[in-house]
Amino acid sequence: STKEYSPSSYLFCSTKLGVDSSYNKLGYYKEAFSSDELRVKRLFEAAQERKLPLMQVKSHLNLAVLVDLASRRDTVGVVLVDNRILMGVSQTVGGNDGGADTVSCAESNGIGGYNGGSLLEGNGFSDSTTSSFLPDGGSDIDKSRSIVSAVSTASINSSYAGHYVILCGVSRDQKHLREARNRLPDDGDDESNYCMVLKNPGIWKETEYVTPARFEKSWRANGTDEDVVFISNHRD
Repeated sequence: STKEYSPSSYLFCSTKLGVDSSYNKLGYYKEAFSSDELRVKRLFEAAQERKLPLMQVKSHLNLAVLVDLASRRDTVGVVLVDNRILMGVSQTVGGNDGGADTVSCAESNGIGGYNGGSLLEGNGFSDSTTSSFLPDGGSDIDKSRSIVSAVSTASINSSYAGHYVILCGVSRDQKHLREARNRLPDDGDDESNYCMVLKNPGIWKETEYVTPARFEKSWRANGTDEDVVFISNHRD
């Protein structure tokens, strides 16, 4: 029998409904920039011709709006982030950002982190090369080494690593807040009374709790265009 799905709607939001030519300087995009630029332009043109729900945010989408929408019972956000910032590795590993020797788990990740396949595949890390945190019992040093190893494998010479995560909502549970603030050394400075609840396809943990400051910094990083797709499931 054919599986029935509930009707849903979506909205794509971005600061740019097109291609930022300055991204050809980012090692993450550089190798396939010319071909990807044409492909993405055609896709946006086709989307606009079909009147698909696209919204260009002239300045920045307020984080409070993102939180409000993702906090609704039947809505999630698919968010493009810089995985190096999300994982706490903000410095270039092994050289400049020229991209000549860039190593990625996907041969070409593409503009906006999308390589033509699933939004959740090939956009920074693969399951075989990543583990943001070791199982309980690993030391903080081991955890840090694991993060550095995963990020450097995914994009060894790049200052940007595009990656999609699913924002499921927020939590004010004290246990989750502690987990978010203890996730990385400087996350404890965030005194927000909530944390972001993520499904991250690049790590082994089923659910990840991240401080608003860490999340927002990775989402607004150069290279993301602050892309987010809101998906709402309309139940009876």
